[in-house]
Amino acid sequence: MLTAFILALLTLNIAFSCPISPPIGDFEDGLGEWESAKKNLILHNTTKIHPTFEHALYVAAEVAFSGSQSVFGKSKVNAPTETSYDPSLPLGEQRSYTWLISGWFKSGRNGRVTLYMRGIDASTSSTWGYGAYILVVFEDKNGNEQPDVMGDFNHAEIYALSLVAIHEGMGFKNSYKSIVKGSDGEDWYFYEVEVPKQMWDKCIRIKILWLAQNWNSWGATNYVSISSFVDRVEIKFPKKPSKISLSLSRREVQVGEEIEIRGKLDPPINTLVTIQYKESGEWKVLEEVQAKNGVFSYNYTPTKAGTVYFKASWKGNDQYKASKSYIYMLIVREGNDFYIDSIEPHPAPPLVLGKPLSITVNVAARFPGLAEGCEVEVGIKVELLGVRGESEYRWTIWSGVLSATFHGGQAAAILEISPQSWPRRYSNLDEIRITAVVDPDNSYEELDEDNNSGVQAFSLVHLPDLSVKPVDYHLTMTPPPEAGSQTVVVIMISNIGNADQTDTWFAQLSVKAVLVDGSRVDIYSETLKGPPINEGDDVTLISGPIEVPHTLNGKTVVDLLVHVEADSHGSVEEISEENNLAEKVFHVVSALTP
Repeated sequence: MLTAFILALLTLNIAFSCPISPPIGDFEDGLGEWESAKKNLILHNTTKIHPTFEHALYVAAEVAFSGSQSVFGKSKVNAPTETSYDPSLPLGEQRSYTWLISGWFKSGRNGRVTLYMRGIDASTSSTWGYGAYILVVFEDKNGNEQPDVMGDFNHAEIYALSLVAIHEGMGFKNSYKSIVKGSDGEDWYFYEVEVPKQMWDKCIRIKILWLAQNWNSWGATNYVSISSFVDRVEIKFPKKPSKISLSLSRREVQVGEEIEIRGKLDPPINTLVTIQYKESGEWKVLEEVQAKNGVFSYNYTPTKAGTVYFKASWKGNDQYKASKSYIYMLIVREGNDFYIDSIEPHPAPPLVLGKPLSITVNVAARFPGLAEGCEVEVGIKVELLGVRGESEYRWTIWSGVLSATFHGGQAAAILEISPQSWPRRYSNLDEIRITAVVDPDNSYEELDEDNNSGVQAFSLVHLPDLSVKPVDYHLTMTPPPEAGSQTVVVIMISNIGNADQTDTWFAQLSVKAVLVDGSRVDIYSETLKGPPINEGDDVTLISGPIEVPHTLNGKTVVDLLVHVEADSHGSVEEISEENNLAEKVFHVVSALTP
């Protein structure tokens, strides 16, 4: 049983595998990946009838938009031999379907089906009860179709979606986009159909459908027919992005020294890639090289001193967009030399542990002209240090690499340290040490690399940070407010900074009554005196009692809005004042509530 189940799963996966590339209908080798199908339907008849149906689908030579062949499709319904003059149509409806069906493929998004047709014939011998359509139908692996043409469809909707149609009430239509001359010298109509959203990102196929429909009960001489030649059926999706990268085997050489220009193209295909260079003025083509599986290279030997820039580009194809690489610089003959000029914190020292900090690392070049426009990497490490007794503490808050570009012999890398990066409650850290290294990966060959690094240290100031939050254990009313009774506000204020708050401070409490119409009335305020708080500790302040009214201004009180501001007098020098405020709404229980 288990083996059979596994085999069934494998069979299912194989059956539902889906090719990536959409098929192209050029029909130069016959139907190829395409197939034909036909079907006849008799619907809603209450009297046994005998209509006849005609189908045609074949490869037609010497009739082609491109190449030398196309496909001819036709559907026709001849009315039943039985007749009825009853408008209730006891003889029902007859339909003839002829399909040209593509292979399965994986659809993307925002796709379009394009095709060309000529020799279109939509005709009938009747004056009523007929319809004929040429449509593009989309089907997924579950058998869902867009549009649904097999059931009791809405004539107006199918007519609107048709490339070509004829209908007793709506007449003839041809929704072509343009007329183009084909390889056979004839005019071909060009059509474009959007892939419905219901068919995006699925395994689907398309069906070119010739559909003839008759509901005329007036006799066997009546017929409805539709036919055409169709060619160059394509399913197109927006092009995928491509990426091309470039590297130089050396970034600085002497005149006459050869370097290798290496590159890689994604997608990894065989194609031509253009390498360009610029010594001064405009870009010039250096060489068009052949990429094999996306990989390409070219050997270049400079003939004069200076700076040479390189880039690579690819023009793209029908599936992928064009792309170009970053620009890379080669320095010829004169060696370069970068060094750390200064490390500057902002704001200026003293620096507060826990506050936002900006660090600018200024890099300079010994040969400004040679470095102009050059992009370098700057490695930066920011550490916090402290010593307590025989113990040494060290905390790294940032380590990474930034880029800087030289202008006028100077380049600057700027690092922003957010408050969230600090270990705010570590009072044993007294110093911040900033280490910077220009060109940490030795991408440039320099005359002197001993001056590539610099270190700067600054002392740290520790401050408290008072915080109050609108959560249950930080801000409560005890007992819960009830109209006509008294309550008190219990406030927990925390010192989340990295220093003790040694002096007293003040907190401001205000209470507003929220009336049933949404208006607010002040009913209580109090200035509370706070005691010193050690780093990491909390204090609890109690305000009240507060009278909870039933009504104010003739309106029922429904809520109390409590507003608390820690350090309301601004007497505390702290890390942040953004967490000093809290508001919370408490619902008032009415004694009159049953």
